[in-house]
Amino acid sequence: MTRTKTKLINNLKFFSRKITRGITRRLKLDQTVFKKNALKLAEAKSKNEEFVDLMPGIELPMVIQPEMYFARTGYSQYIFEPDSLDFVHDHLKTGNTFLDVGANIGYFSLFCSKIVGSNGRVIAFEPGDFAFNLLAKNKKLNNFDNIDIYQAGFGEKNEITEFNSGSPGMEVYNSLGNIVHAAADPNKFNKILIQLFEGTAWLKNNHVDYIHLMKLDVEGGEYNVLKGMLEMFQEQKIALLLIEIVYETSQAFGYHPKDILSMLKECGYDWFRLRPFGRLEPLLENDIGSPEDGHMFVAISKKYKNLKHKN
Repeated sequence: MTRTKTKLINNLKFFSRKITRGITRRLKLDQTVFKKNALKLAEAKSKNEEFVDLMPGIELPMVIQPEMYFARTGYSQYIFEPDSLDFVHDHLKTGNTFLDVGANIGYFSLFCSKIVGSNGRVIAFEPGDFAFNLLAKNKKLNNFDNIDIYQAGFGEKNEITEFNSGSPGMEVYNSLGNIVHAAADPNKFNKILIQLFEGTAWLKNNHVDYIHLMKLDVEGGEYNVLKGMLEMFQEQKIALLLIEIVYETSQAFGYHPKDILSMLKECGYDWFRLRPFGRLEPLLENDIGSPEDGHMFVAISKKYKNLKHKN
């Protein structure tokens, strides 16, 4: 497919999404769902009971624990990270392999499991106690045999180390580093010991030769994860990387976001900022901009881009 034809198709797709969601907001169709969910959540809180319901955005059943972060946001207020969902939907295909490092309760892992199907594979790592327990419940609930889950993390080397594991509501801020996110309460984290794996070695030992899409969201530990997977990136055996990059959490680990950008550029990757509806905007400089510009970025292997355009 030519680049011009691809661009035209993408523009039509993004425009269609914009119109469809504009109509949805105008008619308040989404708010009807969230209001119903908020009522269900309030009842569950009064009884302090978990329940099962469809999670907006991925439209799959998940365990709703009343105090978890996703309950008060993605379940009862707004669709969680819709731009990332759009990007994944556009680029992940049946039979692909998806790697989720920092899987939390499984929101993206479940979504990707549905996309890649029985011939595909989803590999999810989540070291936090509360989040991993929900991840395991959600895998069992959906009866997805193509998801492998591990209560561990990726790092620069194999080691057992301390990890800040958040209580319900704080689980999305789990981190190997100090808790610096403005919305996180450092007093609501427990230090636990976790296993970290050097990524390239773990993947090779587990017969993972190629990853079509990797999602990385580990609250500042991204640079060390990528260093541990550097050989995979040098060989461009990871086609696409969807990553959260934030100045504050990067600084807590002693590096600058440009270190991530430069490292993968040297491996032959082009960088993009993730925009609304899954659109990609080229990132020409090693500058992630201000928080208002967004925190989600995409690195694309040049080998993958060239192969895609040839086909």
